[in-house]
Amino acid sequence: MTCRCNAHESFNRIVADVSRVTGVHRLNIVGKSRTASTVCARQAVWWLMRVVSNASYPEIGRLTRRDHTTVLAGVRRADRPEVMAIINAVLELDAAFYGSAEREQAA
Repeated sequence: MTCRCNAHESFNRIVADVSRVTGVHRLNIVGKSRTASTVCARQAVWWLMRVVSNASYPEIGRLTRRDHTTVLAGVRRADRPEVMAIINAVLELDAAFYGSAEREQAA
């Protein structure tokens, strides 16, 4: 199940929520920073974009200024505890918006 919003609207919402949860500035999430906290926040955004908006890897890459293979690798690493903690905190923010993602994560 996917969100009824387009990918760009979902992206803005997800980045804002991840930024709120992590304290990582929105510009750092899409920027070049490679600090551990920024990388985890970025990977959480990629995972949420993939699950919530069903965006393609190339589409997510364009929105975050990354190659689609970088996004693919980041989504695959999203099962790390520090990234999953961010994802779970974001999912708790708005059950209506992220409801389908919670079901997919539990499966």
